[in-house]
Amino acid sequence: MQSLLLTSSEKALFSALQESVREGWVVEDAGTIPADDPAHRMMRLHLMRLHSPSLASFQAAVRADASPESLAAHIAATDLSMVSDEDFTEMFFALGPEVLSFVIAGLLQHVARDQDLELIAGLTVIRDAQISSKQS
Repeated sequence: MQSLLLTSSEKALFSALQESVREGWVVEDAGTIPADDPAHRMMRLHLMRLHSPSLASFQAAVRADASPESLAAHIAATDLSMVSDEDFTEMFFALGPEVLSFVIAGLLQHVARDQDLELIAGLTVIRDAQISSKQS
C-alpha cells in the first residue's frame, strides 16, 4: 500500500475520487500546515535561481505576485516536464509548504489515475520534510 500525507481539506478531496483510483492508498494525517511569512516567502523567491529556460517566465511572474494562490496557479500553468531535479529542489524550497498545499489541493481535483496520486504522494513527502526541517 502507498500512503498520502494529507490535511483534512485534502482528505475530503481524496474521498471524492473514484473508488478505483483510491484503492491501494492509505491516507495519513499531515496535521496543520503552518502559515508562511509573506516576507520570508518573497525573500526565498528573490533568491531562487532556476536554470531551465522554460522557467524564466515562471520566475519573473512569481516575483511579481507571491500569494500562495497565485504561485500555485503559476505552477499549474507551467510546463514542468523538462525541469531538472536541481531546479525542482530550488523551486520547492522557495515556494514552501503552504504553497505546496495549494498545489496538492489543485492536483487532487484533477486526479484521473494512480500515477497522478504518485505525483501527489511525492509532493506530500516534500512538504512534510519542509515542515520537519523548520521544526528542528
